[in-house]
Amino acid sequence: MPNSYTAIPNIIPGNLAVTGNVTISGDVLRIGSQSPYIRVYKKSQFVGQLSTNVQPDGVTRDDVSHAAVVHGMNLTADGPDMFRENAAGNGMDLAYPFMMFSDYTVHNNTGNTTENTIYSKVIRGGLVGANGGLDFIMRVNASAQGAGSTTVRFKFAGVTAQQVLIAAAHQGFYRWRVRCKNAVNANDANLTFETMSGTFPAAAAISGINVDFSVDETFSVTVQNANNTDVQAFDMADLLLRNSFGPV
Repeated sequence: MPNSYTAIPNIIPGNLAVTGNVTISGDVLRIGSQSPYIRVYKKSQFVGQLSTNVQPDGVTRDDVSHAAVVHGMNLTADGPDMFRENAAGNGMDLAYPFMMFSDYTVHNNTGNTTENTIYSKVIRGGLVGANGGLDFIMRVNASAQGAGSTTVRFKFAGVTAQQVLIAAAHQGFYRWRVRCKNAVNANDANLTFETMSGTFPAAAAISGINVDFSVDETFSVTVQNANNTDVQAFDMADLLLRNSFGPV
């Protein structure tokens, strides 16, 4: 298409092929030959959105007999989110959970009494919101435990936030939850141990661990045996990021 081409009345018949970049000075791109439409638009200075069956105002639907969905990319809130409006016109904001890491390689620990790091992950500042949190789950097979207790520690920036003692051989899932209380530097943590026969507390809930998620924080899990004959196999681990629009 020649650079001087002008479509009147603002319609180009047929297909359009562009080999270079396209700059759009407007804020809305509407896609579709009929309703409901898909739109890509700049909602505000720091918010970009992709919607189906709803206009940029987030209220007006192309087809009121169907639901509407908006995927948001907000640079000033708790990351990507979604807004869903049902056919009745009632909407709700939803937050995505994100997997921060998965490790399904077996890590064996035995033969020493030093503190060894099993898992470590840098959590970038600003990813965990004021009402967000972390879910960490790992499977441990402690096949041998001598006198005394092996210590498993959950840490941020090398500082123990919570720990649990392994006093006897067992296997199961440890689940550690961290929740922000309407501030990125005020958190609670809770640890449970889950087996095939049920779930029971592995440690009491604690308050005020004061991890500041506005900056980079290195999350790590370490283990320290009481005896060099103690044996554990860390079979798997997942770390999940949860953000929300709370409090309710």
